[in-house]
Amino acid sequence: MVIETIPGATPGSKQRFDRLYVCFTSQRESWIESCRPIIGLDGAFLKWDIKGHLLAAVGRDGDNRIVPIAWAVVEIENNVNWEWFVKLLKSDLGLQEGATTTIISDKQKGLVNAVKNELPEAEHRMCSRHILANWKRDNKDPELERLFWKIAGSYTLGDYQEHMDTLKKYCSGAFNSLQKTNPNTWSRAFFRLGSDCNDNLNNLSESFNKTIREARKKPLLEMLEDIRRQCMVRNAKRAIIASHSKTKFTKKVHLEVEKTKEKAKDCIRYMACGNVHEIDDGGVAYSVDMDLKTCGCLKWQLRRIPCIHASCVITAKKLKMEDFVSKYYTSDMWRVTYSRGIRPV
Repeated sequence: MVIETIPGATPGSKQRFDRLYVCFTSQRESWIESCRPIIGLDGAFLKWDIKGHLLAAVGRDGDNRIVPIAWAVVEIENNVNWEWFVKLLKSDLGLQEGATTTIISDKQKGLVNAVKNELPEAEHRMCSRHILANWKRDNKDPELERLFWKIAGSYTLGDYQEHMDTLKKYCSGAFNSLQKTNPNTWSRAFFRLGSDCNDNLNNLSESFNKTIREARKKPLLEMLEDIRRQCMVRNAKRAIIASHSKTKFTKKVHLEVEKTKEKAKDCIRYMACGNVHEIDDGGVAYSVDMDLKTCGCLKWQLRRIPCIHASCVITAKKLKMEDFVSKYYTSDMWRVTYSRGIRPV
């Protein structure tokens, strides 16, 4: 915990509270040891008389649930406070220049500048929902929204370009304005590999802010105690759930893997030289390299969960699916995330 104060107006007078940062050992070490290297950053208004903002960094566990890492109370969201928060977070998590880290946030200016200055090598994704809200502010055409989500959800540059061309033909003005939003920060076609996560929405932070909605109405100390207790109880409950998991992967990922296997039955496999295969998926061909663990659709590389094309090959060759899924999604790793908790006060 870091607490900073401002000196009183006269020598010897009481200091005034300025800002505060909290990062529990259990949250920090769990994220470092067992969570994917993606962090959601966001700020939320405090609703008690003094107002102010709560800044928070939130991770994601193997079952795609939130793992709050650190939070801070500041007077306002600005360059100085966000840079202070990101600098402390960088030190606690050992992020260095951020080369192996992915940040996801909205386009709050102070936040964007802080990540650029403190984590210059990090991938910084923008929440596509915020991009859409700003882009569509003066135009409520539902077709534009449909085209936007196709662009945001494109995994390949070919798909991205195709949907962009469709938008250009439909409305050149909307196309031109969308170019100014820097699509390579919110379309999956441009995401860096290595995060094992395809998020282009900052649901991490939004979910956390919802859990502390009532806490944010309370005075400072009561609010902080509420947040601590929520994290303590969340860890304890999930430790029990994780200990009862009987599947190789976490519940959500296990269901996704089974669904992928089912969909893969509609694909047709053609063998090629080496451990490479061509998969026909509804008339579209994709190349799957089992040695490199890659597919032409790019979904496998981005999430590290076999796509339907890879799953088609795995099933046909009678291989084990678990050998091709990222370790982050295993029940064993999930148990590690909640193996240490916040101690009661």
